[in-house]
Amino acid sequence: MNPRIRSAELHDQSQFRLIDEFDHDDIFKFLRAYYYKKRSWIIYLHISLSFFALGYWIFFGIKSGYPLSTWLYISGWSVITMAVIILPIHEILRLGIYKIFGARQTRFYVSFKNIYALAFTYDFVFRPREVYFAAIIPFLILNMVIFTASAAWDSTRFYFLAVFGINIGASSKDFAILNYYWIKRKLKLYFYNSSAGKSYIFEKISEQ
Repeated sequence: MNPRIRSAELHDQSQFRLIDEFDHDDIFKFLRAYYYKKRSWIIYLHISLSFFALGYWIFFGIKSGYPLSTWLYISGWSVITMAVIILPIHEILRLGIYKIFGARQTRFYVSFKNIYALAFTYDFVFRPREVYFAAIIPFLILNMVIFTASAAWDSTRFYFLAVFGINIGASSKDFAILNYYWIKRKLKLYFYNSSAGKSYIFEKISEQ
């Protein structure tokens, strides 16, 4: 395996070209570009999964004959569960993946402006394949656990299905990241975060 490139090496303009720079406090700029405007099959897959999960929850609730008060109660608690439990676990899983790859300097970032949290490692250079794993593995693990819980207990199925649907729908950032690297898959890319709260993506300049 080739030695891992250091973040300082990416600024060598004879070998690498900066192609994108994003501020962590303006994640919606990235989402607008790579979730809503520049779409591939990855985004359409996420939209389909989101509608399927929402549709199944609604179908189950109607079939079960729940009153409006139950719908409101379950909706409220599922949102709280997502914010207080699922999101922190999601980011902890992401940090664990970063550690497996060898990252040591990690940070938990909270944006009160955009109401979201992000676990990231800084001054550690990632290859695209590693970004794929960090984006998709927490999503898969959590959704498998939540869906299994919904199937295991009839009394809480409506609640867990709501959490399941919200967790899928709230993963637009992860799918936007996957979509970004899919669109630019023909480029040899390297990515790192700075301690100042910015993400940098460089392209390896082809040797002539």
